[in-house]
Amino acid sequence: MNSLKRNYEMALAALEELSQDLADEDDSFVRTEEESTHPQPELADRSLNGVLDEFGTLPNGALFLGAAYDGLPILLNLNDPTPGPILIAGDVGSGKTALLKMVGESTAQIHSPEEVQFGVLTKKPREWQGFNENQNCMGIFPSYEKSAADFIRSLTDWAHHNHNENRFAILLIDDLEAVLQMDDDVQQNLRWLLLRGPN
Repeated sequence: MNSLKRNYEMALAALEELSQDLADEDDSFVRTEEESTHPQPELADRSLNGVLDEFGTLPNGALFLGAAYDGLPILLNLNDPTPGPILIAGDVGSGKTALLKMVGESTAQIHSPEEVQFGVLTKKPREWQGFNENQNCMGIFPSYEKSAADFIRSLTDWAHHNHNENRFAILLIDDLEAVLQMDDDVQQNLRWLLLRGPN
């Protein structure tokens, strides 16, 4: 079995087990009247421009991932390879694609194309309409087309030779399962990107 697929299946099984444990805890938890009437926090309905303007200048090499409930920005330091790849998991309709789109939009507002670029692999390219006009976007690649495999190969080749270049490339994968249907050599390249790409 392919190592990437095995790792994905193990992560999926762990998430399902965690979800079941949390559901079991919810069933056994009895809320008091005061707790049951306490409103859940709501996300602020603010534009990305407004949020970024509020923070002002962000550090060089910072990838904006959102704003925390305390109002502070959530940033990923692109100069630090320690976190490695980030997996965003959630139920259907929970906002995973919306979060990836926001990362792409904020990248274009914060960084020049010479500093940071991103490419998207997706099973549903229509959901990403308009992003090809974004100067920081290397392209929207349908995972079922040859262009997606070519993009992964070229990104791997670039990462192998990008030792002195002070530029970052972000690979946004919208639906990891679709990538698992790609050729074995493409999956090997992707595996290398996930394990060694951040370094």
